[in-house]
Amino acid sequence: MEYSVIDEPARLQELLSPLLEVQRVGIDFEGDGLFRYRPRVCTMQLCADDTPVVPVVVDTLACWDSELLQAFLGPQGPLKVLHDAAFDTRLLWSHGIRLGHIFDTALAARLLGEPATGLSSLLAKRCSVEIQKDQQQADWGRRPLTQKAIRYLHDDVRHLFLLHDSLASDVDRVGIAEELQVECDYVLDQACRPDPPEKPPWLRIKGARRLPPVQRGVLRELAQVRDSAARTWDVPPFRVAHDRELLELARRRPDQLAGLRGIKSLARGRAKSIAQKWLAAIARGVTAGDAPAEELDDQTAGGPSPTERARRKRLERALVAWRTREAQQRGVDVQVVLPGHGLQDLIKHAPADSDALRAIDGLGDVRVDRYGDHWLQLVRQESSSQRGES
Repeated sequence: MEYSVIDEPARLQELLSPLLEVQRVGIDFEGDGLFRYRPRVCTMQLCADDTPVVPVVVDTLACWDSELLQAFLGPQGPLKVLHDAAFDTRLLWSHGIRLGHIFDTALAARLLGEPATGLSSLLAKRCSVEIQKDQQQADWGRRPLTQKAIRYLHDDVRHLFLLHDSLASDVDRVGIAEELQVECDYVLDQACRPDPPEKPPWLRIKGARRLPPVQRGVLRELAQVRDSAARTWDVPPFRVAHDRELLELARRRPDQLAGLRGIKSLARGRAKSIAQKWLAAIARGVTAGDAPAEELDDQTAGGPSPTERARRKRLERALVAWRTREAQQRGVDVQVVLPGHGLQDLIKHAPADSDALRAIDGLGDVRVDRYGDHWLQLVRQESSSQRGES
């Protein structure tokens, strides 16, 4: 069987314009974040309701129409059935497209208490369908797309309607459609929030702050070299050198090329081509003696006091215990009653009234109306306990 690809703007228009009127589409996207410094939307694969369920693959590197895609993918377009919307939403938003009107099968499965929420696991369990996931790490920016790759892309959406029907039926049966909608909206909103200020490259390396001062200074310089090279070559930083290799360099601090050869992956490929830059970075870091104070201070200031940490811990225990009891009584998953993000926000913000509760993203009116008084009571109790200990 031959698989075709939409790779011309005119054909994209022909494909999507009629689909603006259908009830639902099954949809998925692939990016090349494992191979690029800034990921691109490489493919969009979809199948449509009210038409023969034959998946179509769109080469979004060859044809991209922002206005048409926004109309189709946004809140006014058809219902988009997709699996694990967070990644796709962030990827699209980075290209100026705001996804809307979705049914996230992964979220639905999570609220239904499914122990395994991966697409292949859910399809096998609920639809008796087996799909291959052998190309999850593929470079979707490479062209041309092979027939094997296109077949894989088809399989990502071919069975989404079956899964949607199964999950939506159980969501309605259990009576959690409103909570699911709140969670879908929360995922969309969070993915489209402005990114926080980016940390310096060295602080993105796990354990960097715990290093001795000189090692921190060296690691900072090495990470800047790696990040600059990654931008130049348009690859993720780990494809220049892995974190563990920079940590090893910071520990050893060689001043000769022979010292680099002792770290195997730095003696070949991209890393080898900038060997002199590694050595210069090490020298700068040794001279500096440590990372700048302002970068260290930014990571240590503003933490909660010991008293506040104790209050948060007590409130967490109280909320988790209450959530477990309530979920058992309703016969639903604990995430329906109070999702993890809502739990953490209640603990952190300690809202004093209903208006403050409603201002917390992702709780939703359905939960606040049902549980708001219980939450406020627990917050007041733990706040009173804190005052009594002061």
